[in-house]
Formats: sequence, structure tokens, C-alpha cells
Amino acid sequence: MVTPLEVKIVKSIPGEVELPEVNIVMTYTIIGVKAAKVGGGYSVAATIDITAKFIKTPGRILGVCAPGNVPYRSVPFAASKLAHAVIETDGRVFDIYVEPIAVMVADGFITPLGEPCIAVSTATGWVARQPSQDTR
Repeated sequence: MVTPLEVKIVKSIPGEVELPEVNIVMTYTIIGVKAAKVGGGYSVAATIDITAKFIKTPGRILGVCAPGNVPYRSVPFAASKLAHAVIETDGRVFDIYVEPIAVMVADGFITPLGEPCIAVSTATGWVARQPSQDTR
């Protein structure tokens, strides 16, 4: 049986990713977490917010990216720091980690705010512990 749980995010530490081939630095932050009790264990899903900036401004801008109208391509990346959040639910504390497993870029396109157009696929992992355990 699946039982949705109320979740309180205690802290969230952003992750950092470098995309050297396209001169972009990306920061991603866990902004939402859903958790459910499934049988004797848990299921956790995280929502992230992405912020990206150009290290070196591209030579030409083709337009603004919008869902479904621009081509994205995979690019090599290096995650220098994983996004991490601490949540409380069901009388326990969970350390949540989100790791990028693929990063895509729409070359020549920017968001309405002037950021590079980035899409990220992630994997989410977690460790449950009792509230009294310290993780410093």
C-alpha cells in the first residue's frame, strides 16, 4: 500500500555542474520533495530548479527556447557538487541527493531572462535516519 507523507524541507544545498564544451556553469537546487511510505520502505521524488549562465557569451543568438520548438543535444559535463536536501517526514530525517545523469543544451537559444537553454535528467537517492543522528 502506498501512503503519501507530509514533508518538511529542513535545508537545501545547491549542486554545481560545469559544461566546459559550451562555456556554461549550471546550479541546481532541490525545491520540492514528495515522499510516500511503500510497504516497509519509502519512495522519494525531488523537484529541482535550474539556473545557468554563460562563462563566455556565445557569438550568435538564434532566439528564445520554448518547449518543443528547439533541438537539444547532449553535452559532456562535470558535477563538482551534488544537490542535497534534508527533509523530515514520518518521524524520520532523510538526506536526499540529486545527481545529473545527462545534460542537454539548445545551441544558440536563450531563455527570456538571457540564460542558456538547459535540460537535465537526474537520479534521486536518499538515506533515512533517526532524527537524533548528526550528519555534520
